Amino acid sequence: MHKNGNEWVDGEILDLENGKVYRCKIWEENRKLRVRSYIAFFYGTQTWLKLCNLV
Repeated sequence: MHKNGNEWVDGEILDLENGKVYRCKIWEENRKLRVRSYIAFFYGTQTWLKLCNLV
């Protein structure tokens, strides 16, 4: 991946459930990490939250 403005683009991500690799980009939005994966013209976006140490 490489940084393009506020996004990391032109990367790949592995789906551990099916073993497939997809194109992806990552960016921060409202202090949350957004991960978007692509296959052809279809895409899915996940929101990743920081896990805080509560101990």
